[in-house]
Amino acid sequence: AKTFDAVPHERLLREVEALGIEGKVYGWIRNFLSDRRQNVSVNGMLSDWTAVKSSVPHEIILRPVLFEMYINDLPDAVESLCSMYAVDTKLYRSVE
Repeated sequence: AKTFDAVPHERLLREVEALGIEGKVYGWIRNFLSDRRQNVSVNGMLSDWTAVKSSVPHEIILRPVLFEMYINDLPDAVESLCSMYAVDTKLYRSVE
């Protein structure tokens, strides 16, 4: 989900913690997301390294699980009917 590319690491970690994930598992997730850096290559020229403070790498097998943890409380945060299945979310609202 492209949306997950914009998820701030700090907020994701708060959601993980709120779900009761702690100890070594929480530490592993926190350490995996911390101190990530990236650079870009254009026409053979490399940019400076920059900190990555959002997104979860596509390669990680936990990506969909972390996404579900992140959006878990979405129905409580919106004033609409909300239907969620896997990575699909639908909001329903009447329009007058």
